[in-house]
Amino acid sequence: MSYVVTEGVEEASSILQELRRIEREISDLSAAGRTMVGASEWEIEPYRERLITLKRLLKEYARYGSMDPKRKAPSRLEQMWFSTPIRHASSHFHLRTNSGPKLWASGLLEVGMDISWGVSRLAKLIAG
Repeated sequence: MSYVVTEGVEEASSILQELRRIEREISDLSAAGRTMVGASEWEIEPYRERLITLKRLLKEYARYGSMDPKRKAPSRLEQMWFSTPIRHASSHFHLRTNSGPKLWASGLLEVGMDISWGVSRLAKLIAG
């Protein structure tokens, strides 16, 4: 906790908030994939767009290692708590965005585990 206190709980909390948002999106898309099997293309399309956006976001975050792509160099806290789970998740995102919904849950499993790992570690550190 001491490093987080000296560097800023506010920044650590914003990192945790973004990782949790990504974790929820992965969970929502996995659940949608399980329920959308056999759905029409127009029903699937909004979720597919979210899948494409998620993949693009993870790639962009992984490219710079920071939550703000305009700031090319990540902060020290981002290097420690954001970059690692994001880069792992991005590298494990092998699911093709044109894949059918039945593949989404299994295709996002490892991606979600990487993000959840970062969430649990950072939440534990912030909680003390």
